[in-house]
Amino acid sequence: MSDHAGQRYSAETLFLVQVLNHLEAIGNLNHLIDADAEDAQTVRSYLKQSEDILRQVAVLVRCRSSIAA
Repeated sequence: MSDHAGQRYSAETLFLVQVLNHLEAIGNLNHLIDADAEDAQTVRSYLKQSEDILRQVAVLVRCRSSIAA
């Protein structure tokens, strides 16, 4: 567990915060993709970043589900 400003957070809370942060990053990248739609190279870069984030989320979920099992 983590200790932040005198508070302790459960592993479940930390897991959810990590997943939500990743999802927010994907949402931000979607906004950038829309804003830079004319620049194919930049869009491909954003898509690669999105794929990397999705892989990280998948790892988090797999690890969490193996712990819960």
